[in-house]
Amino acid sequence: MPGGVTFSPNGALLAMSAPENSVTLWIFKSNRTIPPALYGHTQSIASVAFRRDGKVLASGSADGDIRLWDVETHELLGTLGAQQKAIKSVVFNPQRGILASVGEDDSIVFWEVDFEDWSSHACRVANRNLTPKEWNTYFGNRSYRETCPNL
Repeated sequence: MPGGVTFSPNGALLAMSAPENSVTLWIFKSNRTIPPALYGHTQSIASVAFRRDGKVLASGSADGDIRLWDVETHELLGTLGAQQKAIKSVVFNPQRGILASVGEDDSIVFWEVDFEDWSSHACRVANRNLTPKEWNTYFGNRSYRETCPNL
């Protein structure tokens, strides 16, 4: 049974948790799905949320992970391990790139989920460009680019 459903900020898309621990995107006006479904969670999905620009979708699952998806390409952008046993709900702040997650124990975790902020942070921490392998570990399927373009 689906546990999460949400409209995109412009109301054109609907995201819904679906069987087989996946998320399905729908074009609301025509009631058509946009394949492929988003797979990766190992347990049921409790909550889905669009970022304010509608370009990123977060899905929170009973497996304790939050997955971030590129809405246009359906690619996995990254996985946030909340260290919560299960995720009950996820929601984006409508003003900033902050995601909040609520675990089954009602704990709340706040995440900075702006890709550019992540890239800048990686540069500051490593003080060098990430290797392609490191990039894939932290940034998933996004095309590799220098994290410190000014070095």
